[in-house]
Amino acid sequence: MVYWFLNYGVVAELRLRESIYEHAQTSAYFHNIQEILPYRSPYLGDASNTGNLFYHLPLHQYPMTFAIEPETCTLTVHYDIAAKTVEKIRENLAYNTLAAMAAIDNLQCIQYEFQDGTYCITRQQVEERFDVPLSALLDDTEQWEKAA
Repeated sequence: MVYWFLNYGVVAELRLRESIYEHAQTSAYFHNIQEILPYRSPYLGDASNTGNLFYHLPLHQYPMTFAIEPETCTLTVHYDIAAKTVEKIRENLAYNTLAAMAAIDNLQCIQYEFQDGTYCITRQQVEERFDVPLSALLDDTEQWEKAA
């Protein structure tokens, strides 16, 4: 009886909690920003770091590829889906942009390409909305929650 409880009751509960947490990470409303802190960088040039950053942000469940333009510090994220098929696309892209620009200090522009359109957001557009340097938002969880 104890064996059954441990293997099916406790393990099932842990798997359920893990599944709920993983699903929450696909939404800007429930995402845990602490997940991206290991990928903070002063420079955009590290493709592996940039990929890992985006694989820990909302929309990570969709296939994507990256291109980095070092001269302009522009990142292109190409999703192999139509934007209209993604729930809460604007909220998730805004969140991902804020998170990426807070995590990568010299990231100046992100271009999101979908099968049915392209969105381009600049650092200047994002910074105009906040009174602190973007990287400072990741230093204080309370400040991040107010911003995001």
